[in-house]
Amino acid sequence: AGSIDAFAEKMNETAHALGATDTHFVNPHGLNNEDHYTTAYDMSLIAKELLKYPEFKTILSTTYYEIPATNIQPETRYLHGQTQLIKPPSIFYYENCEGGKTGFTDQAGNTLVAYAKNNDIEVISVVLKSTGYGEYYDTIKLFDYGLNNFVTKNICTKGTECSSSTVTIKSTFSTLTENVQGAYMDNISVTLPKSYSADEITTTVDVPSDFDTEVHKGDIIGTATFSLNGENLGKTNVEAENDAGVKTEKSKKSNTNFKSVFFISNINPILLIVIAVVTVAVILIILLMIIRKIKGNKRRRMKRNKRKQYTKVSKYNYKVSDRN
Repeated sequence: AGSIDAFAEKMNETAHALGATDTHFVNPHGLNNEDHYTTAYDMSLIAKELLKYPEFKTILSTTYYEIPATNIQPETRYLHGQTQLIKPPSIFYYENCEGGKTGFTDQAGNTLVAYAKNNDIEVISVVLKSTGYGEYYDTIKLFDYGLNNFVTKNICTKGTECSSSTVTIKSTFSTLTENVQGAYMDNISVTLPKSYSADEITTTVDVPSDFDTEVHKGDIIGTATFSLNGENLGKTNVEAENDAGVKTEKSKKSNTNFKSVFFISNINPILLIVIAVVTVAVILIILLMIIRKIKGNKRRRMKRNKRKQYTKVSKYNYKVSDRN
């Protein structure tokens, strides 16, 4: 980051983004400073984020490590992890603990952030400002409470049908009423006290009854919210399992004809009258021209026939005296 102050500022930005709003860092090493502070809750949020990274979990679960010799340091260095919860010989060994990080300063006392897992339950424990070995005793009690009294339940499975609604599909030229099947788009699991049952969880599916466009399979059509005693447990989108309001080739052709009729019906009535009059006039003119042409052709044929007849009579018309 270029400097300790700049790096600490990035630490604060990341912590606050995780919800750790009661935390403020001024250095990366944790040595005492009046402006350097946190809370147990904030540390649990930071730990929860770090546990998403396998490399970090490997570091937390490592009890022994050797740094080999280098060109600067000729001797091998031996490092021993301080978390007693993951060391079998220790009286504080906890079988289900998978890692942890200890800390100490004169002002902060003994601190310990650790996590344990049993089947599908994973818990994070944070103990601050402890004395002696109190951080281990308290952590073990917290682990026992979390692992023995809570259970993880799957409240939402991706792809499971969650709704069947009759919806209205509105478009520019038609309105259709069709059925749409909805399905969850995510998997959601929550950790609840064992005294609660998944049957007590309220599921609210919100799918609109009207759509302004056709619906295709896979489109997001609504949401599903899960709650328990008014507390929000999770939320997911709902996607369509089938098409609705999608036009076939036949309906598209019918719709094209309907559009033509719709277009004509929306023209100004006066304009329609003018168009009709002009159309009739054009048709009449064309008919008159055709009739005139037909009559002209008939007259010309009659003249030609008379001319031929006159020529034939004249050829054989001679006087009797001429024959004598």
